[in-house]
Amino acid sequence: GPSGDQDVFSVASTDGGKNFGSPINLSNNPRTSESPKIAASGGNVYVAWADESPGNFEVLFKRSTDSGASFESTKNLSNNPPDSLSPKIKASGNNVYVVWDDESTLGVITDVFYKRSTNNGASFGSIKNLSGNNNAGSGKIAISGKNVYVAWESVVGGSDVFFKRSTDEGASFGSTKNLSNNPGQ
Repeated sequence: GPSGDQDVFSVASTDGGKNFGSPINLSNNPRTSESPKIAASGGNVYVAWADESPGNFEVLFKRSTDSGASFESTKNLSNNPPDSLSPKIKASGNNVYVVWDDESTLGVITDVFYKRSTNNGASFGSIKNLSGNNNAGSGKIAISGKNVYVAWESVVGGSDVFFKRSTDEGASFGSTKNLSNNPGQ
């Protein structure tokens, strides 16, 4: 927009990408919306992004149950100051998984937070801090069957890559593993 703020748009194709419909403004606010990510499962489309409209950056979410032709109302997944940034989203069957970098734990460090939905994004469970107050960020997520994998970078005592996995569709996670475990960056 003319003020330099950004919005998140979606546009859908019903013929395999040959033609596209009109863009839909998902964020539609006068503040900055950034880092949009998209996932789909069946006819459901899910979009998550970081948005400054609540007064600080929060992770906002919208879903479409008609293959992206229209979207439901916006949900605030993080809902905690100061800032929640860089969301990542995956979907499989009825499950939707979101991770993001969150500055709310101690107010001065960042952690990797996680939330999941088991009903196609209609509602989400509670927030889980996967990195555990270790000044972590750059969270990534992958899924395969009932397994959910999350990796991130932590700068405590250097800069290492950490990993957690769930074998129950993201309901719980095992212990944290340091994958790089070396004294360098």
